[in-house]
Amino acid sequence: MQTTAVATEAASAQAAQTPLSTSGTPRYERDLPQAAKALAMIFRPWSFANIDQTFRFVFSLAGPIVKSHFDEFAATETGKRLLKERPNIVAAQNDREALAAMPEGSFGRAYLDYVDQAGMADAGYFERKADIGECAALFGWDEDVVWHVDRQAALHDIFHVLGGYDQSVEGEMGVFEFTAGQYPQLPFLNALFAPFPVFPARFRVRPWLRFLLRSYEHGRNAEPIGFADLEAMLPLPLEEVRRQLKIAPPEEVHPDGQPRGGFLYRWFDAHVPVP
Repeated sequence: MQTTAVATEAASAQAAQTPLSTSGTPRYERDLPQAAKALAMIFRPWSFANIDQTFRFVFSLAGPIVKSHFDEFAATETGKRLLKERPNIVAAQNDREALAAMPEGSFGRAYLDYVDQAGMADAGYFERKADIGECAALFGWDEDVVWHVDRQAALHDIFHVLGGYDQSVEGEMGVFEFTAGQYPQLPFLNALFAPFPVFPARFRVRPWLRFLLRSYEHGRNAEPIGFADLEAMLPLPLEEVRRQLKIAPPEEVHPDGQPRGGFLYRWFDAHVPVP
């Protein structure tokens, strides 16, 4: 999917500029009324602006898993160090000069090639759309959890690169399933989006469902990518990063490549701009 370049500032100051709730004890239960409200907004006439409501829908239902995911991260040696250092992954992603100076074949250069091909200018787009600060105030999340969730929200394009999924609509669906394998709270969303590609005429359903399942298993079988010191990994060879994170090479996971969609997919690619 071709994307429209958006204006960017130097880097978003992740958790340091995130307003937090002062309402007392953090709450990590599911908020069904908020989820219902967000879901109603998602299914209004399609606009990519509704992605903020998609994040709200996920966070409304994912409170307990957000906390357990954070606790698992904070228990690792890397997690403890990153919580003290608070590195800004968006700043690293947006530092084009540093990425361009990295060796050919490195993770950093592969990331830069991906965003250049996609016409993207701002790695913090999804992070901002997630609006973690507002969610923190709404749900009462504490500062460390907010920083962690903020970091995870910025990893969408890193998942594209590490998983080997392109910018087409099919590639987006593949990385969506890959992400669902990484985060336990996401698979229930498949029921909302997986039927979408079945409708185009002359579209073969079985290869598509096989692609989705393999993409999900691709993410599930890998180490938690959001737990890693990704900034330190950027200069390393891409294949070495995949090896360390136990991410299978994309050609092994999808030996037949990505299936192509029919009319509905072509219409979506042509008419729905993604920043």
